[in-house]
Amino acid sequence: MPNHRLTRWRGWVSDVAVALQQRLHRSVDCVVLNRAPVDLIHRVLRDGILVYEQDRSRRIRFEVQARNAY
Repeated sequence: MPNHRLTRWRGWVSDVAVALQQRLHRSVDCVVLNRAPVDLIHRVLRDGILVYEQDRSRRIRFEVQARNAY
């Protein structure tokens, strides 16, 4: 049975990546960090650019937990 929520997330991430690439005229990788492996999270936090956050305090908690896990 297909996971419709996951399919919607993948579609949304893909749409965001395409929109950013069109506006920035460069290659873009979009990652849903709370579903990513720890080493990828670390690299994104170290080298990436935050594009969107819904809740600043929640993002900060996530970053602290992720850095501590690494």
